[in-house]
Amino acid sequence: METKEKLFIDYKDCKYFNDLENIRDFLLENSNKIYYEKYKDNERMSKWDNAEGGGMWSLSVYHDKGINTPFKEFDFIQNKIKNGLDCFQCFFNFIAPKTTLPKHTDTDLVSIDENGDIKILDGFGKKLYQCVFSIDIPSSDDKLCAFNIGDTIFTNKNGDITIFDGNVEHYGWNYTNDWRITMVMDLKREIFN
Repeated sequence: METKEKLFIDYKDCKYFNDLENIRDFLLENSNKIYYEKYKDNERMSKWDNAEGGGMWSLSVYHDKGINTPFKEFDFIQNKIKNGLDCFQCFFNFIAPKTTLPKHTDTDLVSIDENGDIKILDGFGKKLYQCVFSIDIPSSDDKLCAFNIGDTIFTNKNGDITIFDGNVEHYGWNYTNDWRITMVMDLKREIFN
């Protein structure tokens, strides 16, 4: 199967799909501990300047350049990655209420480096798929909270694992009164069947 031409990938096509399910379960069990206010002043939190409205922030949890993040509560995730799951970086996304994310691609991958600074890696996104774990999704109404990837509008519910090709133009919106919280893993393409 040629996954490089597919927009969406079934997470069970990843040879580490059991690890993805374990991470998903861990995130759902600990979802009450993952919220913007808890981390808003942390040096690992970065604000994305291109979001309109309330804004979007990312909190780096893992980076394959050797970042040791100070979050003991996420050791389970980091250990899953270090013990086989081939991941370039991993971060939480906090999308504020009343926020629109602009159209973009992740071909020139945005990376949060070892100092917490945002870097652009030209063309590196072509080597990766984006794996999104839905932790706290405030609505499944596509008029209120959804993403558009390619020509497909889709909604999530808590616990969904969505893997897609970030080289395709995508954007999203959260028009609810609550935060939308996900965790994103940039997974290397070679771990897919």
